[in-house]
Order: sequence, then structure tokens, then C-alpha cells
Amino acid sequence: MKLAATSRKVAACCVWHTGWDADAQAPEYVRRWADGIRRNTLIAAPDLHCFTDGEVNVEGVATHPLPVDLPRWHSKFGVFKAPELAAYDQAFYFDLDTMITGNMDGWFSVDTGFAMVKDPFHPKTMNSSLMTWKPGEMAWLADKAVKENPPPGTGDQGLIESWVRGNGSTVADFSENFVVWDLKNDLYKNPHLLPGPVTMFHGHPRPHEIDWMLPTKKERRRRRLLEPRVLAVPKVKRLEAVKPNGEMKGKTVWIIGGGPSIKGVDLDTYLMDECVLAINDAYGFKCAEHMFFGDPSWWAVHGDRLASWPGTIWTSSSVSADNVRRVRSVGTGLPARRGMIGWNANSGFAGLSLALQCGATKIYLVGFDMAFGADGESNWHPNIKEVKDCAYTRMLAHETKMAKDFTRHWADSVEVWNTNPDSRMCLFPKCELMPLLERREVVSP
Repeated sequence: MKLAATSRKVAACCVWHTGWDADAQAPEYVRRWADGIRRNTLIAAPDLHCFTDGEVNVEGVATHPLPVDLPRWHSKFGVFKAPELAAYDQAFYFDLDTMITGNMDGWFSVDTGFAMVKDPFHPKTMNSSLMTWKPGEMAWLADKAVKENPPPGTGDQGLIESWVRGNGSTVADFSENFVVWDLKNDLYKNPHLLPGPVTMFHGHPRPHEIDWMLPTKKERRRRRLLEPRVLAVPKVKRLEAVKPNGEMKGKTVWIIGGGPSIKGVDLDTYLMDECVLAINDAYGFKCAEHMFFGDPSWWAVHGDRLASWPGTIWTSSSVSADNVRRVRSVGTGLPARRGMIGWNANSGFAGLSLALQCGATKIYLVGFDMAFGADGESNWHPNIKEVKDCAYTRMLAHETKMAKDFTRHWADSVEVWNTNPDSRMCLFPKCELMPLLERREVVSP
């Protein structure tokens, strides 16, 4: 099954038909479903939709009436003809009691016609807890459900599988490369198992009845240690992590980000004799000596062009290439532990953490706008994915932890300046970029 480019439009949806035995918790289920997708999607989070006859108000989730009038779980048939999904290239459906427990980039990159996942408990059958299709191709399935009007207790996944096969089509399995666990039948019988990206529930216990399936820190560590022994997952070649070792020691480092405020600025003219760390597309500047990227999807587009790049390439992702140095990362902050950088949901923030680890004594942040430009552009360069304002909000949410770590570990030995006075990032003092550059000696690139 092929994977698609990240530029296409993708939607994820769920359905809540009132009368469920967890109606009281349903809005919280929608919120956790949405948060799980956003938290575990690095490439490009899909647009989120909830079809319901109840009251749901979750930020970032569009709510719509149920597309068809069918009882209980049969209401999910309506998503196949929902007009709100018609403009998307690929749609994904999740049962509301499905928990997102790992990275979903592989799922949302799937490019296929109608597909379901295999039932973890009955591997010869398919499961409708997770489905994907190309909007417009499966509307007949919703019409057939309305026409047949099956009894309320009839299992929907059996109907879907039989109707699709009866229509002369096959039911593809889009979980073939991803791990799916059924909580009741896998994790309960084998509590040492590490959940895959998605954990499905059948009946009781519901997620809210087991504290939303949140393991303790000790349990998460135990599962990680056991993972290679209990999961039959193909091993992927992974670069050994390296520890920065004074590559920028004692230097003033200019970190070039992607903000639109530097569009048209000839940084090469001013910074050819400086230590420059480029973030993502900024590697195109001739003055760049180091570059950092964090998204595998970005590398998929630019990796070939960087095969002969003369500088040092850093990443915290799982990308494996001979000319890339991988460093370990934590989710947030500016850690002082040697060899560990903070990701902070942003390659630019991760690059800042890398510069600190490499020994920089003064850092200038260039193009760290955290906002759209005057014409609504998100970057000074073309972007492979659409950026929404909520992405900036998600990034800036890490400022509190970053400020705490910087004050505790770095403030006495490192000076950091943000060269955009209009930046939404308020962690460091600000200055004007052009006066700062113009005071420098110009060096021809």
C-alpha cells in the first residue's frame, strides 16, 4: 500500500450517536481523540470532524449533524456520504472509544481506496473501528445501509465487509505496516505489551473506566524495555545517537529559521564569516555551516539535495543517512544533560537547544516570527504543508518550560537575542535585525 505526499487534504472523523452508555463522557472522548491525533502527528495533522446529535464543543474539531438517520453504531455509515468530507483526498474514521497511543504519520500518509484494519482478536476478519476511503467513492454504502435499515443489534463491521465484497470490491488492510492492539484481548491478557499507535476497545472496560489508559512513568519505562522482546515489529535501521562535542564552543551562532520576516534579506552578504545554523530550508544559504531538521517528511523532499551538502547535518528524528548526525531529544525544554536536546514541537526551538549543547556563548535567532507574514504566508520559502495558527500556539506553549531551563542551566553563560521585535516568541530580549547586520563587516559570498 503506497504512502502519499503530505500536500493533499486529509480528514479524520468520529461519530457520537446519543444513547451510548458513555454519553456523559462523550465530549471528553472527542477532546482526547483530537488531542491524541494532534499530539502524535508530526507531518501534517488532518482536519478533524465529529458527526453527532449531541452537544460537542472542542477546539479545532468541526461538528456536524449525523448524515443519516440510523440507530446506534449504524450511524457511522453516514460518514461515507457526508458532504463535509467531499473536498478531501482521503478520509479516516475512528470509533470514539479508540485511543491514539503512538505516532500516526504513517496512517495519515496512506493513499488507498476503501480499507479497514484487521480485527486483532479475529485476524481473519476486518474491524470497522478504523476505516479509510476516498470521499465520493463509498456513498453507495451509506445509501444501502439506509435502504436495508438493519436491526439495531446487527454488527456493522460484518455488514460493511460483506456489502463491499458483494459489490465486487476487496477490503484492503491499511494496518499492514502498523501495530494495532485490542486492549481487552491483547493488553489485558499480556499486560507487558506496549500499545501500538492505536488501541481499540470492545465493550467494557471503556477507556474512561481505566483512567483513560494512562500508564505510570514506571510502567512506560518497563514497556519500552520489553518492547523488542514482545512485539514482532520489523526493525528499522536507526542511526546511533551522537553527543554534541563543542562544535560551536565559544562562538556566536546565528540560527536562521523560516519566519517570513527575513524574506528578501541577503543573509549571505553579512554572515559568510559567521557560525550559522540553518533550520530546514535555510540550508540554501551559502553561509550555513550547520543545519538541523526534525521532520522525516521534510527529509523525504530535501534528502537527495543534501547528499553532497558540505556542512554538518543534525536531526533528532529517526531518519537514517550517512551524512546525518542524530541527537537524542526530549519533548520540551532546554535540557542541560549532555547530548540531549529539547524538541518543543518546532525545529527552530530544537536548533536553539542544539546550539546550547554545542557550546555557543551568544545566539541570534533570525526568522523566529511564530506568526504569519503580512500576506498570510507562514515562511519565507515555499512550504510542503499548510500551517495553521494553532501550530504556533502549540509551539509557544513550550516557552514556560524553556524559560525555566534557560534560567536554571544556561543564562549565566549564554546570551540569546531574538532579532524580530514583532515576534510572538517573548522568551528572549529582542533587537532589530538589519541594524545589527549593517554594523558588521560585509564579506562577499
